[in-house]
Amino acid sequence: MDKLACQVQDVKSRQLLHFYAHMSREADLWRKYCVHKIFEITYLFVRKDARGKGLAARLVKESRINAADCGFHLTKVDATSHYTALIAEKQKLKLVADIPYCSYVGADQEPIFKPSDPHKSAKIYVDEEPQKNSLKKV
Repeated sequence: MDKLACQVQDVKSRQLLHFYAHMSREADLWRKYCVHKIFEITYLFVRKDARGKGLAARLVKESRINAADCGFHLTKVDATSHYTALIAEKQKLKLVADIPYCSYVGADQEPIFKPSDPHKSAKIYVDEEPQKNSLKKV
């Protein structure tokens, strides 16, 4: 991800890609879970006019089912929004990393991202047993 970020001209996009690489290093899921592949739910967006209808929760649920169907032993959800974190918590996913946005700083020691409330941190959640959990009603 860092290599890709270095090739991106747009500064904001480059910073975002570097941050996602940072998140991946912080969670260190490959080492913690000794897996060869991880199903990642990284970018979860719902258009503003379609929000509040349960679409994001359904996308996470259906993605977890797809992960199980494809044989993944670990599903990861990057919750860069407070609302995505609430979805992950409601679906009983395990929190494995919580990275406050204020702790991710640039060369000038100033935070790179300053999102509005209630978005205070990026959180990483996992479903450790997608095959088992896809059979339950989530």
